[in-house]
Amino acid sequence: MIKALIVIDMWDKYLPGHDRFTSSLEQLSLRLASLIGRINVPIVVASYNTPNETPNYEYPWTDTNQTIVNALYGRHPNDTLVSWNKDEVTNFLNLHHVTDLYFAGTSFPGCVQGRELGMNNMKDNFNCHVVIDCVLNTSGCHYTEYNIIHDTYQQVLTSELSYVHSTDLG
Repeated sequence: MIKALIVIDMWDKYLPGHDRFTSSLEQLSLRLASLIGRINVPIVVASYNTPNETPNYEYPWTDTNQTIVNALYGRHPNDTLVSWNKDEVTNFLNLHHVTDLYFAGTSFPGCVQGRELGMNNMKDNFNCHVVIDCVLNTSGCHYTEYNIIHDTYQQVLTSELSYVHSTDLG
């Protein structure tokens, strides 16, 4: 089994008044940055608002996508890819002989499952798993951080998808 991590749609752009996810997204992006720094697997950042690949270290971060791309800085360039092009990503994964994809990002169940590079569209060629502590459901109607996270876990656990905790990625 050869693993790869796919981070999908870590955007933080919402309509005015819909900033209830700001804290949760910042925390998730920092958790993902830490995960990226400690695992040794190919990583794909697939976002439909992909930031510059040149890291921007200005504080405070205003874009959770940029936080994730910054975490890639210093990794071996041949084991990371920033792209949302399915053919390019599939070629990259096949080049690395990947068999198992571990999905993180927002929004579960929408983007993480349904985007072109989401679980539903990649499951025919790869074994797909959710990294349960690295996804966030931004399509729920809850407003408190506790309820947003609870709703996310409920969505993952009732989806009958394979899931792991980030500590299981090695």
